[in-house]
Amino acid sequence: MTDSELSFDVPALVSLSRQIEMHLERLIVQGALKSGQRLSEPDIAKRFRTSRSPVREALRRLEQVGLVVIEPRRGASVKAPNERDISDMLAIREALEGMAARLAAERAETEDIARLEACIADPAATDEQSSLALVDFHEALAQAAHNPALQAMLRGSLNLFRMVRAIPVDHHARKVRAAEEHAAVVAAIAARDPDAAEAAARRHIRTMRAQLLEAGGGLTEEERSAAAGVAFDATADADDDEALTRPTNGARRSTRGGALGNGRDDPAG
Repeated sequence: MTDSELSFDVPALVSLSRQIEMHLERLIVQGALKSGQRLSEPDIAKRFRTSRSPVREALRRLEQVGLVVIEPRRGASVKAPNERDISDMLAIREALEGMAARLAAERAETEDIARLEACIADPAATDEQSSLALVDFHEALAQAAHNPALQAMLRGSLNLFRMVRAIPVDHHARKVRAAEEHAAVVAAIAARDPDAAEAAARRHIRTMRAQLLEAGGGLTEEERSAAAGVAFDATADADDDEALTRPTNGARRSTRGGALGNGRDDPAG
């Protein structure tokens, strides 16, 4: 992660729990906190120099938007989307983004098309830059449709959509293919061809779905074990963003043998 990505400005009037929520959300969707990684309330509280109450509140809100899973007696972890999660989400997005592209071909203004063109990633860009451009493109497409109800529906699956970027695939081939498919969608929108725009958008999502599922969908057991062994470094300076993802003591164990990272049987206490 670059220095600019590590910086994080939060409005002064935002509550502490909301600041923690926004901070963790950013690290999750950027892939700094991995799918399946345990989130220890005590360590996060130490990291932010606060009690566990605002941390617990932040984690509950992240659970509500589908980024975190909270299990009894095991605590919180980053959601690990499985093949069914990915397949179902992309099936929905195929239909919705096809509709968005069709509407964009009918309703998009010159500024909308210019923004879509600007979001087509350069295949020579870094993986992080391409991932950000990928999400920006799909958000720009939703906005170009000028349909608030459709935007809201697409926004509902955006967090999971962001998370699937971290699934290991051939990044260069995926970047090149995505850029070509995005360009085809924009060309059809600019040509005011609703049928071609919808077909291009649907084809793009189907290709993405095939690539991700071929790569194995969610995490392997080895990846789950590795993620569970990464805990928060509670001794690090509070301004050190990378402390949130630094392995500590080779995954501390609870008395029940689970890699909870907080040394307690019940992390919710």
